[in-house]
Amino acid sequence: MDLINANLTISIISFGILVFLSLVCAINPFRANKKANYWFALFCMIWATFWLDDVLDFILIEDINVSYSHLLLAQLFIPIIFYVSVVFYTNPDYQFKNKSLLLLIPLVYLILTSLKHYNWISVAFYSFLIISFLLLLGIVYTVKSFLIITSHQQNILKFSAESTEINLIWLKKIILGILVISFVSLVYNIFWNENKLNIFINSIFLLIVFYTGYHALKQKEIYPSSQTERSELLNLDTSADEEEREKRKLITDSDLRELKNKLTTLMDLQKPYLNSELNLITLSTMINLTPHHLSYVINQGFNENFFQFINKYRVEKAKQLLTDKDNLHLSILGIAFEAGFNSKTAFNTTFKKITGFTPTEFRKKSSRL
Repeated sequence: MDLINANLTISIISFGILVFLSLVCAINPFRANKKANYWFALFCMIWATFWLDDVLDFILIEDINVSYSHLLLAQLFIPIIFYVSVVFYTNPDYQFKNKSLLLLIPLVYLILTSLKHYNWISVAFYSFLIISFLLLLGIVYTVKSFLIITSHQQNILKFSAESTEINLIWLKKIILGILVISFVSLVYNIFWNENKLNIFINSIFLLIVFYTGYHALKQKEIYPSSQTERSELLNLDTSADEEEREKRKLITDSDLRELKNKLTTLMDLQKPYLNSELNLITLSTMINLTPHHLSYVINQGFNENFFQFINKYRVEKAKQLLTDKDNLHLSILGIAFEAGFNSKTAFNTTFKKITGFTPTEFRKKSSRL
């Protein structure tokens, strides 16, 4: 198979996967992240249009009049649509504001495209304007998406003891992957053959498409379906300033000490941390507090977030299991499940962060004592 046919095959596979992924996300069979998946479906469908030319050539359709100016206009919205899907992943209750500002984007584009009809605009300058507009649009919304995901990764630690399945790291990796491949494309274009460039870039994009499809389909619901519970979690106090928190004091110091002791007793006796599905709402029900007040008790009473508070107990339980000779038959994964973790990756990462050792290293070290 020559380079041209190989490149065509890769393009068609990428197109097919993205169209299929778009349809699945739109149908949303798992009923998870409903609004986010609708926008992500639209993102995938428009992303697929970058390979539309190759698909039409392959099926020998030449009489379809594709309006490339309209197609390019749709592709302009890719970074914006990706950004909106990220917003809804991180906040399902998000309400659009200043919708009219989005209308300025096609307006600016139409103004730019109309300039090519004027003789005083050179082709080079016109191309520069279009490319600059596209780059600016892409950079602004890519950075905004990246920052929202970063903020989300901090926020979920306030209500979840297990972050690996809801931290949206896969969306961050898509952003970084596309940025890296764009840079490589620029360098490749300068120093290497264009045909080799096309197959190389398309091959990398195919891997990104596979990665996107895999993680998009397995992304679980991040927030509870109950409107009340979801609002509680979305509106947790995120103030990091001690003086600001003092002004917003929810519980008196004496009540805080009492609730702190009550929570410690509950953790020691009932061991709720052994439940891998434990979250702030579940624990708040057990101690008869609102999620907001429980979060306050953990933050102010223990100077920790929910993630740190729960996993501290889980790691202590894991250390007991790892040093007990009666548990030598248990694998590291078995220890993880027994201690309340729901994956080996989460267990290894959290355990090493707290103890400085991986579970395997800790077990070997303990066996020598």
